[in-house]
Amino acid sequence: MRILTIGFSDEYTKQLEKELYNYFICIVDNAKDLYDATNFTDFRHYELVIIVDEGIKFSLERYVNEVKKKKSETKIMILSAKSPNQNAFFTLGVDDVICDYCDHPDLIAARVLSNMRHLFGTHVNIDKLVI
Repeated sequence: MRILTIGFSDEYTKQLEKELYNYFICIVDNAKDLYDATNFTDFRHYELVIIVDEGIKFSLERYVNEVKKKKSETKIMILSAKSPNQNAFFTLGVDDVICDYCDHPDLIAARVLSNMRHLFGTHVNIDKLVI
């Protein structure tokens, strides 16, 4: 699985990747801002995009629309320090919002796992075989 983080420090991204490795193997790319993220998503498909709220609604709205247009199954998660923004984020098409995330990469990893369960499901069907 491939995950894109946007707006995180390199150190925080490494901590998050380490936490995610407890659940599954994934590749985590880190973009510095939405402009940098556009370059990543132009060339790669991601199952999940995690964005630190930069407070720029117009750019965020355009970016979410571009990502969903390229691959509608891509989950988008926003990390925000402000609770009142949740409704606006969901209106943009974001799949999950975490408020007051601060220094808890383990919380984010657990929410990533939850979002990925919905994406990949828990059953595999091969003809009459169900796993």
